[in-house]
Amino acid sequence: MTIKLTKNQADAVEKIKTEQRRRIKAIKAHPNLYHVKNWEKPLFELEADDIQRALFDGYEVEPEFEENQWIVVTSSFHGNYGKVQKIIEITDACAAGKDLAYHLEDGSCRYKNEIRHATPEEIAQEKERRTDKKLDKLLLDLSNEERVRLAKKLDGDHE
Repeated sequence: MTIKLTKNQADAVEKIKTEQRRRIKAIKAHPNLYHVKNWEKPLFELEADDIQRALFDGYEVEPEFEENQWIVVTSSFHGNYGKVQKIIEITDACAAGKDLAYHLEDGSCRYKNEIRHATPEEIAQEKERRTDKKLDKLLLDLSNEERVRLAKKLDGDHE
């Protein structure tokens, strides 16, 4: 729903937006000249226009990553692009400019910008792929006699 403003109110809102954009750009250009509070610091990772759009148009909060959560690798660095796996551990990052490191099932370590949350469909496909892999291994480990017995049981022949 749009709010109706008088011309003077609209001018005042535009002035606030302009002043806010100017302040953000000035702080980003010369951060040592301003006292920026800790809670404000994440804002300066954004562009001034993006901050304004969030304030005036609304925003959506990015979901956080958690241990045992299914993710998809979105970076081709170190391979495994598109691979669906679980986060097994989250630690402090050792790379400059990174907050957290996400350790994955395959032993790799990724950063937030290299992964995304897996969709329910991707999770279901990966679980099915893993089940098929386990079944294939079981079947390969059976002797010929055990395979014949299993086939008879599956066909309903209970000798």
